[in-house]
Amino acid sequence: MRKLSKATKLIALLSLCCGISLFPAEGGPLQSMDLSYSAAVNELAQKSAAAFPMLTGYVLSAEGGIVYIDLGEKEKLYPGMELNLYREGKPFTHPVTGEVLGRFETALGAIRVSEVRDRFSIATQISKAGDLAVTKGDRVRMTGTRIPLALPAVETPDPKGEEAKTITRELALALTRTERFDVWDERRLLSALQGEGISGPISFSDPRVLEIMAKKLNIFMLGLGKLSGLFVDLQIFSTSTKSLLTIASAQIQPITPPPPVQIARPLAPESTIGKEVARESTGRESIGREIGKEPVGKDLSKEPIGKDIEKPIATIESITPPESASSTVPGAWRGPRSNEALRALVVADVNGDRQPELVVAGKDQIIIYSIDPTRYRVLYTMPKDDRLDILSVDAADINGNGIPEIFATSYAKSLLNSFALEYREGKFVKVWENVNLFLRCLPTGPGEAYQLYGQHIVFSRQPWGKIHQYVWSKDTYQKGPILNLPSQVTLYGLALMDLDKDGKKEILTLSGTESRQIGSTRRVTVYGADGKKLHRTSDEYGGTDNFVELPVSVLPPANPTTEFNRPEATDPVSSPLQPRLIPVPGKLELYVCKNIEPVYSVVKSSRFFEKSQIFRLAWNEDSLQPVWESKEFPEYMADYYEGDFDGDGVQELAVLLVQQNLLSSDVSAIWIYKL
Repeated sequence: MRKLSKATKLIALLSLCCGISLFPAEGGPLQSMDLSYSAAVNELAQKSAAAFPMLTGYVLSAEGGIVYIDLGEKEKLYPGMELNLYREGKPFTHPVTGEVLGRFETALGAIRVSEVRDRFSIATQISKAGDLAVTKGDRVRMTGTRIPLALPAVETPDPKGEEAKTITRELALALTRTERFDVWDERRLLSALQGEGISGPISFSDPRVLEIMAKKLNIFMLGLGKLSGLFVDLQIFSTSTKSLLTIASAQIQPITPPPPVQIARPLAPESTIGKEVARESTGRESIGREIGKEPVGKDLSKEPIGKDIEKPIATIESITPPESASSTVPGAWRGPRSNEALRALVVADVNGDRQPELVVAGKDQIIIYSIDPTRYRVLYTMPKDDRLDILSVDAADINGNGIPEIFATSYAKSLLNSFALEYREGKFVKVWENVNLFLRCLPTGPGEAYQLYGQHIVFSRQPWGKIHQYVWSKDTYQKGPILNLPSQVTLYGLALMDLDKDGKKEILTLSGTESRQIGSTRRVTVYGADGKKLHRTSDEYGGTDNFVELPVSVLPPANPTTEFNRPEATDPVSSPLQPRLIPVPGKLELYVCKNIEPVYSVVKSSRFFEKSQIFRLAWNEDSLQPVWESKEFPEYMADYYEGDFDGDGVQELAVLLVQQNLLSSDVSAIWIYKL
């Protein structure tokens, strides 16, 4: 996937010297605010303490590393929680009074909870202490004493400034006041590590440092804080397993309204990621409105959205999503954030708990979160793998066991190495590896169930091969029926819908000319089942920063998990992977997103998007017409997904937004809206 070159960033820097700002300086508005950290760090500390309740329980059974315990939802367990295993021994008494004071204990290791039920939970043993096997009647606990927690300096835009010192000091005090943590500040921690022979600059991602903290210093947890915009986040990791245990976030409130900040006019609207904005205090926060309703603001009745529109369109004002996962604004909540450009997302019940999970893909790993408007918990983190370059992620129950598999397309070093994950026996495992296919799941099955499709690369100047359905047969994924599609239609930006109700699905594809250079033509085209073109929208949609360089001298493999036969390569073909088209269940409508480039951008050598939007198009006998549009997001939309995520009967829309920064790394945020 394309990364901005140093030359590109130099162009942007020169543009700043000429008085043009591509983005406000990071943290710029904060410099003119008086901020109170106390409320935010207290909220952060309370959320963190609540993630580690004092617990004791019993082992119900243990076999093959899977441990059942008698603690469940009532005790506030959650997937990802780690508990210590131990065995009680003989009692010991006071030497004078003979009073029984306690029992001897033998440590057995630790478990990580994978599934929580009402009265019990299922866990996986993640470490052992000695040769003793865990058996029924052994004990588990989350210690009732203060938990040693290392807290290095909170990351801020100016790590040596007073802001970093202030917020770190207040956070350490707030965590200590919860009476749940024994906080090791950076000075105490560095002194102890130097005493163990660690010198020079210390990296807390160094496995040796974490091992010393866990085994020599008995520090069980590492807290990494970061100030981002008007939010402070705290991630707590296990020093022994290096797993992310919990994430908490809180908003910092300004004491006084900030004075106007004089900055050069940006080429892109200020990002919603990590910024505080004013918003309506009453009513449901709406992501968009029906086209043709009463306009808000400027009357655009004489400015149709395209040639196919003859009715007035309402003005859609820009919206900045609420900046708190526990936002009091109805209808929208914030999901996880990342300091890198995330690639894709999907929502599905991937662990069989009858609750949908949020599956997020970065370049080289997948992370799974529980969905909760007040808190997101990490259920699974796939170890990073530098052999991967993940492009898309989908989920569908193809093998029919009731739990959807996760299908990820990866294309690294001109080779496809896609894979599938499935939840089995309390953990996520790869059930299909090194797959030489682009994979997507489309709602084409009975009841609009999602089915799996794959597309390979062919030896041709037009490298996209045929698309086949893949089915589960003989305990593996097998090639099924071929889709009869027009030449060079790809799985990306593809939908199949029966628009004329004749039992045959029409083909809808988001395609056109698009390259890494600014300027493109991409529209939704409708083909009949016979391949004849029926309609093409006059308005442009789509737009992507997701490109692959496809070699044209590649022979398709006989089996999707065998190596490619690669003769001498010629110049590769750069091909865009367009965003999803999402059919609306039970209607002749579909969602499509649009990423919008600035017409006045100074960057001509790479794709850059200043804002994005989602539209709902309806089939009106012979054409697609927009009937609804979202409010504009001032970020690039990498992916989106629609469904009823919280089970209240109202559809939600999850959007993955990426703030594309020319002078620093990209950052990502996920938002979920009521439709």
